[in-house]
Amino acid sequence: MSLAQVAASFRGAMLPLPLFDSPALPSFNVLDLAGALRLSVAIRQLKRLNGGPAGEPKGAWMYDLWLTLIVVFGGEIMASVLLVTPPSFMLSPAVTLLFAASHTVANFLPFIPPISLETELPLSLLDAATRSLLVCDFATALVSSNTNEALRNSPAALLITSTLLGNGGFFVVNTFSMLSPTGWALAVPPELKPWGWTIMDLWVAPLCTAMYAITTHAQPVWAQLHAILLSQLRRFHVLSTGHRATPVIDVWTKEDGRALCFIVLVICFSLRALTKFSGAVALARLSLRRMRRQGRDAFRW
Repeated sequence: MSLAQVAASFRGAMLPLPLFDSPALPSFNVLDLAGALRLSVAIRQLKRLNGGPAGEPKGAWMYDLWLTLIVVFGGEIMASVLLVTPPSFMLSPAVTLLFAASHTVANFLPFIPPISLETELPLSLLDAATRSLLVCDFATALVSSNTNEALRNSPAALLITSTLLGNGGFFVVNTFSMLSPTGWALAVPPELKPWGWTIMDLWVAPLCTAMYAITTHAQPVWAQLHAILLSQLRRFHVLSTGHRATPVIDVWTKEDGRALCFIVLVICFSLRALTKFSGAVALARLSLRRMRRQGRDAFRW
């Protein structure tokens, strides 16, 4: 699949749904609805994985709603404090209402599938799509719209903002053990434990934001870095200048830059799903084979 095809798919998925295609209503698309429902279901899956009850106890609906909103807006609040800008939910309640509605739908689902390879591998496409929008479009827009010119052109501000947006919410949740069935308690989040820096979500956000910024020249420093990288590639004959005496630096469109990040994220998330769950699947198959073999041996005896 080429970048143009991925960009075209994004373009179609980001068209406003007919139900919300009205000036009086907030504009939501397929990715908005699917991403919100995915997170709401994932919260329930994680609670079950951490030893939560199979049924929903009294008051769990409101608790889980606040938990979902912390995951959604926790990183944005941190970034907004550093950038001295109001978070989006202070300007419009649309996203808050969207996640409240998706949480309500997830709460009334008769069955929540367990986290497994069969669910996580296909959902890596949706996760990659929503994450690429977050770390490419939203992170860049949040920094580039800042009134402070130094912050607006700071690559550090862009990378830190992207990292916070992608990880801040769950960082707060894990710090206070909000998913624990025994109640809140202070704990060391996985990101701060030994080898915590290897967690994929922690480094993939700034990596994709940097790729997007280099290819689209989101800030002046990234345009300079793009020129340096191209010159080094041509120096080692990885790229050719053709018949032009002075090579031209092609600036990618935002759609192509986002498409590149989407492809990288799909690969990363798919590999994570395979790494995490393929071992469990193989162990289950091995146990099943042993049970069948024991059954045959018992029959022979």
